[in-house]
Amino acid sequence: MKKAAILLLLIFQAIPGLSQNRSFSLKATVVHKKINAPLPYANVFNQRLKTGTATNLEGYFELPNNRTGDTITISYLGYLVKTIIATPDFPRQIQLQPNPSLLAEVVVRSDDSYLYELVRQARKNSRTATKISKTYFYLETKLFGKPVEIIEAYYNGQYANYGTTGLQLKKGRIGLRPINKRYFSSTESSRLFSMYDVFARSHLFPDNPLSIKRGALKKRFSLSLRNTYQEGQSKIYVVNFHPKGKGSDLFHGTLWINQSNDRLLKFSLNIHNSGTHPFTPIGYNRILGVDMEITTSFTPIDNALFLNSADFNYNVSYLDSLGHKLEASTKAFSKAYGYGEKFNLPYFEFTRQFHQDYRNIVLTPYDAVFWEGTTEFRFYDRLDKVERFIKDNHIENNIIYADREDSGQQLQWNYIHWDKNRFKMSQAPVAKIETPTYLRRYNIEKYHLNVKLYLDVNFIRDSLTYQLISILDPAETFYYFYLKNTDHAFMNMYFDLMEVQKRKLEAELKLMNHPTVEQLDALHQTYSDNFKREAEKFAAETRRGERLRKMAAWSDYIYDQLAIDNLKLFGLEEVDFRE
Repeated sequence: MKKAAILLLLIFQAIPGLSQNRSFSLKATVVHKKINAPLPYANVFNQRLKTGTATNLEGYFELPNNRTGDTITISYLGYLVKTIIATPDFPRQIQLQPNPSLLAEVVVRSDDSYLYELVRQARKNSRTATKISKTYFYLETKLFGKPVEIIEAYYNGQYANYGTTGLQLKKGRIGLRPINKRYFSSTESSRLFSMYDVFARSHLFPDNPLSIKRGALKKRFSLSLRNTYQEGQSKIYVVNFHPKGKGSDLFHGTLWINQSNDRLLKFSLNIHNSGTHPFTPIGYNRILGVDMEITTSFTPIDNALFLNSADFNYNVSYLDSLGHKLEASTKAFSKAYGYGEKFNLPYFEFTRQFHQDYRNIVLTPYDAVFWEGTTEFRFYDRLDKVERFIKDNHIENNIIYADREDSGQQLQWNYIHWDKNRFKMSQAPVAKIETPTYLRRYNIEKYHLNVKLYLDVNFIRDSLTYQLISILDPAETFYYFYLKNTDHAFMNMYFDLMEVQKRKLEAELKLMNHPTVEQLDALHQTYSDNFKREAEKFAAETRRGERLRKMAAWSDYIYDQLAIDNLKLFGLEEVDFRE
């Protein structure tokens, strides 16, 4: 009996320890303490996991995988940071205390010239170095109150001068739901964040107080002090601005400026029914007006300020091709959440082209392992909704837009993945074909087949996962000859040679458990170089497909590797191969 009692005691003692290690989700709403108003896009961060999220427009958030005792910080500019220890009974509402206002301590002035000088000084302090951060991007568009478009993506973001200077895609996914058999889409939406410079004038955006010089500023904007507050050793001025006069196509909004070092901490811009905007309709639609809201906050790093988060909300009113008036509402959000960190980007050179976001994001097959296993920053409260929408409306390497008639390209927008089905290119315009050539070496300057090897490697739950694809990029592919079956066979065999190298690389990757970045660099470079050498040899020996005996030899080699008989598929097996 004594042994049994001890065993029972040990079991009861073990149970609390097990419960402490069990993870759970935190779900709560962040609000203003005094007026109970929700605080959208507040930062929520788990210090142990180094993962986070942001509140939605209603102030609500969800954060998974927490354990009892984790330190959770909630922050919002102009409010005191709140630190809470995670427990299963975590509060369902979190109240943030506004920084105590110092307005009573501000000397009342007879004019507001000091505010114009404050804005002018902030404009002078707009230059910074460049830093890289992991970056999250989310966009949702609604039409008739229903979601019709969702984009979720991760980038390595480059940031300087209070703005976004570049975004390099890591992974993305897109869902599009048709309404009345038609799609609404934001084809280059992430570029909005790199296009907008709050300190510069642009024909694509209305002016704001920071984008114009002081003389014009006084003529075009009224400034007023909303309040001031202390943050550490700094005094923050919150300045409202409004256009002077009616009918001005100018932003109104609020600036948060650190008066101690004359640096901009945050800006919020708004405009209704603007005729100045960065949007261009596709097809026969006509834009009538655009409402825009841009809110961007910055975080201090190395005695300078860099982007923390930006949300760009816009409503576009337009007439469609049938004359129907429609209004699409889009909410886009970008978060730089890992300065000093960066993703291992895919080994692939994306081509700058129209519809760039869509074209690049939909390049690869859906990576369910990545999206189910990633613990990076994201809107966890929307996961189920996004998963359902993407599952039902996922876009994957489809031709969403036809090629422009004046582009002169012979293939459509989407990348071409290698498969056993053969591709065919349309014949180039006669003027292109009959352009005289100067280099006789199998007329190499008259064609270019842009074949590339895509490799993206991730470690999910300590397991190596990868996507490896042979790709033909139509954006930089051309073939300026009258097309015969030998030409179609030549182009496909050229593409096949990359697939041969891809399969050899894949066989090597399967033998590796935890390859280093340096090893992956070397492997991708080796097999890409192997393809270039082999493709050049193939083109030279066959004289771009004209030497049929050599074509037959290369066709046999490809058949041995891929079990594809190109000569038979293109009706060349009966051709006399004597030269």
